[in-house]
Amino acid sequence: MTKKYRVFVPGAWDLFHVGHINLLQRARKMANKMIVGVDTDASIKKRKGQFPIVSFKDRVTILKACSGVDEVVSNQNGSLDATQLIGLGIEVVVVGSDWENKSLRGEKKVEESGIRIQYFPYTKSVSSTQIKDKINEKQTRKLKMRPVFEELRNKHDLKGVEIGVFRGSNALIYLKELNIKRIFLIDPYIKHEDYFDFSEKSLQSAEKFAHESLRDYENKITWMKAMSAEMAIYFADESLDFVYIDGNHQYRFVREDIALYYPKVEKGGLLSGHDYSQSRPGNQVIDAVNKFCKDNNLKLNVNGIDWWIWK
Repeated sequence: MTKKYRVFVPGAWDLFHVGHINLLQRARKMANKMIVGVDTDASIKKRKGQFPIVSFKDRVTILKACSGVDEVVSNQNGSLDATQLIGLGIEVVVVGSDWENKSLRGEKKVEESGIRIQYFPYTKSVSSTQIKDKINEKQTRKLKMRPVFEELRNKHDLKGVEIGVFRGSNALIYLKELNIKRIFLIDPYIKHEDYFDFSEKSLQSAEKFAHESLRDYENKITWMKAMSAEMAIYFADESLDFVYIDGNHQYRFVREDIALYYPKVEKGGLLSGHDYSQSRPGNQVIDAVNKFCKDNNLKLNVNGIDWWIWK
């Protein structure tokens, strides 16, 4: 009868796929008890430079649902912890062969503790990284930077404000494409009586999505969950390279945002916005922008439904 062992299978387990299943099935064949270690979000960010797509909590839930998995534990540092493994009574650690001949963190202490490391064949046709790359490639092909931000492409250390973040799709593009030093993202994420587009539930969902999709750029972002009019006082005059207005499209709000934030833009910077279009019911952006430009004798630039004013 083939001897069975207490087996530990560590990993990130992000975007769970057939390669993960193959590894777990092979490990199960040699196990009388199989414990799976799941890297935390923080350890993955530290090691790979970005957070996983699937949260730690959800990855744990997925692993617990897998047939043959007896227990799921946190792998806090994303490395092999000999003390933890001894405490769990582990005899064999199973990892994919893509780690063979590489330096597994903690490997030396684990082997010195008498715990064997077993490499099983890596499924070459699929990986979480390959899946992410395919998704990113498709997203990049679909999403293009809005015209106004092309005007900023050759500038450096940009400091700006975006009013009306919603799901963060616009911010994600320019944070990828431009040299942003600091961006202030302003959105109250509350339903306003004068704005009919979104329910409270959809706004809460949008806020969560924005934070998740932009978390790789958190070192460049200051979130301001408030009305834009309330936040204007926090910016000194002529302190911003750009302001992009895409909040409430009712006339009085657009005019207010323009009047409050135009002084905040430095000379040579730009005040700009989205939805310069009559195709959307209740959209009064055109009237508000045109009135401000006319009253202040300013040249208005329009491309598609983006508008901007160089100061």
